[in-house]
Amino acid sequence: MRLVHLPIAAALALLSVTGCADTVSNPISPQDARRQVVDVSRQVVSDLGGEVAEATFGYKSCNDQGEAPFQGHGYLLLWMPGADRSREVSPDSVMERLRQHGWQTNPDFKSHGTAFTRDGVDVNVWVIPPPKPDDPPIAHLSVDVLGECRDTFDHRTDHTDRLSEDVRGDVTSG
Repeated sequence: MRLVHLPIAAALALLSVTGCADTVSNPISPQDARRQVVDVSRQVVSDLGGEVAEATFGYKSCNDQGEAPFQGHGYLLLWMPGADRSREVSPDSVMERLRQHGWQTNPDFKSHGTAFTRDGVDVNVWVIPPPKPDDPPIAHLSVDVLGECRDTFDHRTDHTDRLSEDVRGDVTSG
């Protein structure tokens, strides 16, 4: 082997050991990724005046391979204050309430709901249609809270790469 090929061989060997993951220039810890999502979830609940029916947290890969980097992912089911629980709430009233509290619509984020962003965190809000006659209502709103893709820990190893942690107490505490 010639000396010129040594750096290339070393780089290939390193890639085969470490794998090829997205580069994160300013990583955050898993605790910071969780705090980021829980804090924004708490703010959404407060700004909407909503009652939390469900609140879960997990980590979500930022790529199709399921590898690092990961982002914190919160999922909320909320009841709107004063609204009939057997009826759908007006999407405009929900969106207006968020806008009044400084939430900006995120035109770059593509989803079927309405996307808002604050401090690098995306919040997707969906109004849940009324239940079928024999089904109990579950909530007025479904909310996904997606943190920044800066957590480089591999959450597949600790099985936190799913929405399984109940954070209802965290998002309802002041």
